[in-house]
Amino acid sequence: MAKELPPKTIIVRKGGAGGPGKRDLYETVRSAMDQKVRDEIAARGFARSHIVILDALLKLRQVCCDPRLLKLDAAKSVKQRAKLDLLMGMLPELVEEGRRVLVFSQFTSMLALIEKDCSAITWGTSSSPWNG
Repeated sequence: MAKELPPKTIIVRKGGAGGPGKRDLYETVRSAMDQKVRDEIAARGFARSHIVILDALLKLRQVCCDPRLLKLDAAKSVKQRAKLDLLMGMLPELVEEGRRVLVFSQFTSMLALIEKDCSAITWGTSSSPWNG
């Protein structure tokens, strides 16, 4: 770890499931991927089904982060985005307190959504804290 970074602080926040639309989308994806994984394991065996299993987990993680990360028509109509709403609710207060925030995501497309939302905020500072 770089010496100029302060000690890591972990703050756990529970954001909820994001509403009925997001729960329904999650269940739809889970059900479809469950069947796809089962079919793949039946056809090729567990040892040769890792890619399909990882793809199923990826899609479920994407639904949890933000439905817009999924390239599905059903995801486009879901407006609940619990994690992003929670982050966007926290950022203005943290910036106002003079804190610096480093946001990580394994999805570059999630970072693009965060950047878009940050650009839409009127910050109380002389410039946007987004240095993306």
